[in-house]
Amino acid sequence: MISNNVSNPRVNFTSTLVPYSNKPFTKIIDSVGDYFQLRGYGNLSAKGIRDEIHLGQAGIGLTDEGLLFVGKDREADVFISRQLKKVEPDAKYVQDTPETVFDGPVIDLEELSKGTNLDLNA
Repeated sequence: MISNNVSNPRVNFTSTLVPYSNKPFTKIIDSVGDYFQLRGYGNLSAKGIRDEIHLGQAGIGLTDEGLLFVGKDREADVFISRQLKKVEPDAKYVQDTPETVFDGPVIDLEELSKGTNLDLNA
């Protein structure tokens, strides 16, 4: 059985928040712009940004705390966060997406290929 353990009914997301500081954001934005086409979204939520961007794009939103960087999926968000951390140590990866938990028996593909009936509900 695969379980996402979602206790919150709202749509979940991941993103990276770069707090406002006296430093120019040019170097920070460039560290992501080398890998993604960047698009700005003002104060749109992370979910709203994710809904607007396509693969290969990253969205930048404005919050009260700083710049919010959002990729199309979790893998893009993790990559963006790693790039941002290289130039801005205060960047904070926000993970509001549950990890997938695999809870159940291991499927033996060799047995399955022999035509053995497997009880996946065990």
